[in-house]
Amino acid sequence: MNEFKIEGTTLAGYAGNGGTVVIPEGVTTIGHYAFYDCPSLTEVVVPDGVTTIGNYAFCDCKGLTEVVIPDSVTTIGYCAFLGCPCEKNIKRR
Repeated sequence: MNEFKIEGTTLAGYAGNGGTVVIPEGVTTIGHYAFYDCPSLTEVVVPDGVTTIGNYAFCDCKGLTEVVIPDSVTTIGYCAFLGCPCEKNIKRR
């Protein structure tokens, strides 16, 4: 889990190699700018229990084509997916 910077239950940052990323169980918030400008990120799996996606969380992730958001997410911050190919094709489960 060295690729994730987690503070309490907030995923505050990501320093991994991209590709498909599975956010760890126990995270309830994806923080502001957590994945900002990560062009190698292609898919994100958001676990049940996440309730908030912060401002600019995935902004400028130009390779991000697929995001499935669980029904537990009730707040998606300002410009969370700005500049991502998935911006207009986000799926809920």
